[in-house]
Amino acid sequence: MRTAGGLVSVNVYDVQFVFILGAKPDGQGNLAQGEGELLGQIRAPEFEPGDNPYQALIGRDILSRGVLNLSFDGHYSFSY
Repeated sequence: MRTAGGLVSVNVYDVQFVFILGAKPDGQGNLAQGEGELLGQIRAPEFEPGDNPYQALIGRDILSRGVLNLSFDGHYSFSY
């Protein structure tokens, strides 16, 4: 993987990416069951977030399948 610090070796995995529709927080930080739409299997490089709270980075390969809207108040939506 090419990073700002140069080339690094990372593991690559075959993963399935699913958007969960209709899921709502259950009050304990978990999402209640909702319907999902499988976007297919993709190859994903390993990601080490360090001190960041993020679990994954979504790239253009996924974002190009829909429309991402960002607002100035911190809300966002993704339609496909």
